[in-house]
Amino acid sequence: MRRWLARVALAVLAIIVGAVVAAAIYLPHASERIRERLIADLSRDLESEVDVESLQMSLRPSPRVTLQGLVMRHKRRRDVPPLIQIRSLTAELSMGGWMAHRLDRVSIEGLRIFIPPRNREGAKPADTEREGGRKQPQGTTAVARAWFIDRLMSTDATLFLAVREPGIPPREFHIHRLAMSAVGPDRVMAFQAALDNPRPAGEIDTAGTFGPWQKDEPSLTPLQATYTFSHADLATFKGIGGILTSEGSFGGILERIEATGSTTTPDFRLAISGNPVPLTTRFEAVIDGTNGNTVLTHIDATLGRSRFVVSGAVIGKPHIDGRTITIDATIPKGRLDDVLRLAVKGKTPPLTGDIEVKTRILLPPGDRDVIDKLQLDGTFRVKAGRFTNLNVQSQLADLSRRGRGKPQEASGPSPVSNMAGRFTLKDTVMTLPELTFGVPGATIVLRGRYHLRQETVDFLGTVRLQAKASQTITGVKRFLLKPLDPLFARDGAGTVLPIHIAGTRDHPAFKVDVKSALLRRDPS
Repeated sequence: MRRWLARVALAVLAIIVGAVVAAAIYLPHASERIRERLIADLSRDLESEVDVESLQMSLRPSPRVTLQGLVMRHKRRRDVPPLIQIRSLTAELSMGGWMAHRLDRVSIEGLRIFIPPRNREGAKPADTEREGGRKQPQGTTAVARAWFIDRLMSTDATLFLAVREPGIPPREFHIHRLAMSAVGPDRVMAFQAALDNPRPAGEIDTAGTFGPWQKDEPSLTPLQATYTFSHADLATFKGIGGILTSEGSFGGILERIEATGSTTTPDFRLAISGNPVPLTTRFEAVIDGTNGNTVLTHIDATLGRSRFVVSGAVIGKPHIDGRTITIDATIPKGRLDDVLRLAVKGKTPPLTGDIEVKTRILLPPGDRDVIDKLQLDGTFRVKAGRFTNLNVQSQLADLSRRGRGKPQEASGPSPVSNMAGRFTLKDTVMTLPELTFGVPGATIVLRGRYHLRQETVDFLGTVRLQAKASQTITGVKRFLLKPLDPLFARDGAGTVLPIHIAGTRDHPAFKVDVKSALLRRDPS
């Protein structure tokens, strides 16, 4: 029995040694054959010129293939970057998987995918032999079974969506974690991914489906997914602050993606004032992969208690870093204090009331504070406005009493009515070519500027009073001024006085130009 056992042990040992020797002889040749087979299959399935820098096989701890430097050029094109580049790939396989053309698990590091714009005139493959390349090995016929991957994991991946417009860089999506299942060129593939978003800085988690791969035109590959965007720091943009969260969905094809979703920023603010105001939005947008632009088809936004309706676009221009935001915004019924709290320093806005606004917003690219490059052009109307500055409110109340010819009347604060005008904003200077508002007994028409950063005002205009000039004062002066009433009366008003308002927002100075009034000329 002992001799029989010894013979069996020697036989087993001989088989193991033989297998090891055979593997040592076979594996180098098998690696080359697998490399050629891999290149042929990928060339066929993706219609690409494929090259692999190195490929190694190992049997421990499980059968696997490791390759370095995989490069695929779609339709052998050399006028664009390679379709796919992989720094390192490890594929685990089993005998059953090999027979079924399935890789059980694939791990990838350093994946770069470049989706070129659709060539509407048809692709014109480069002459690879003239470019120093080599013709691809002839694969099997079109009926050959395509390989697929049961599970795929990728780290440090970048997706580039190129645009057709010259001089505009491709869109970049940095994917630091990607998991896919049932991966193959003829399949709808499920995926989960985590993306680093550079501006605003934050992480996007997304899950959905991708494919089937359109090998003739990769930009036509379908995509459907949902996403969440958490803790996005708006301070990435100069002059803006707040932490944004967003969720929604997107889908379509790679060259045209439609997105819908919502955002919440409870502490949205501009650096110029530092006052936080809650901002929420619901949006619909289209990302055009042919030119890299985003069309904001519809946005419902709520700032504090004020509702906005917004549409516009984010447009790139050739040879200019960054994109220009152009928006048409309407506030059908909002609160003036919500808007002013963003742009004016201090906890209390200078004026309150209901507001209606229509404006065109232009935000060009550039490494400057948002408020410094923000441009506005629009109209507004304020209803039942009140100045919060007691000094200003006191002067308006006094103007109302005199305008009604009751200078001694005791009255409370006078509401501002019918405030309206046009405005433009550029280089932090708000220009109002015509601003009108009234208090009981008086109407004021102004034109001038307000400097947002210096918080200074400089306005010229006229005040029209219902009362005659003599009725605005008391005592002996009232009788002395009565003969001059006709000189101050004008265009149906009892008194018209040119005025100049200058100084700071908190301490404006009102000056009446009596000389211009007597000469009946408008202030210059």
